[in-house]
Amino acid sequence: MKYIFYFTIFFFFVSCKQENKILKGKKPPKAHFTSYSGDGSSWDLYFPDTIFLNRKYNGRIVYKGVLDTITTSFDDKHSRYIQAVMMTSDKLNIDFKTLRKTAKDTFGANNYREINFYDISFKKPGINYIHGYIIDHLFLEAKGTKPEDSLVRMIEKEVTLNCKVYVKKE
Repeated sequence: MKYIFYFTIFFFFVSCKQENKILKGKKPPKAHFTSYSGDGSSWDLYFPDTIFLNRKYNGRIVYKGVLDTITTSFDDKHSRYIQAVMMTSDKLNIDFKTLRKTAKDTFGANNYREINFYDISFKKPGINYIHGYIIDHLFLEAKGTKPEDSLVRMIEKEVTLNCKVYVKKE
């Protein structure tokens, strides 16, 4: 019985030591942020600046829009939603028309301020980019005295974003 106890203790310490070596060799990348401010909107994109090839990473966008002056809630009388449409590329300059055609990943906002995005990976080593745009939609309803006199107006604001990422092999 005494030998089983010593073996268990020995095995526990060896396992912990090996796990620490694995963690030390593969530290998760630190998130950094890229910012933009202009046209009444601003965003901060939080994503690691250096990542490993073919691994999936998550990020976050903190967005302040010009439509925040009308409402800062998804739950009030105005109907509002915000989404981010994104793609990855090894090219720096991608025009908005190409971005609209080729972007595949769409992420909805958690609230009027934060948009989380998931499973971003790159297939080529070197300098790559995350390109995308944020679409901020707001529907305003003006009720008339008669139902046929009621009007709905949609306001939409689009803001482009990009982030430089260095991708390295393991």
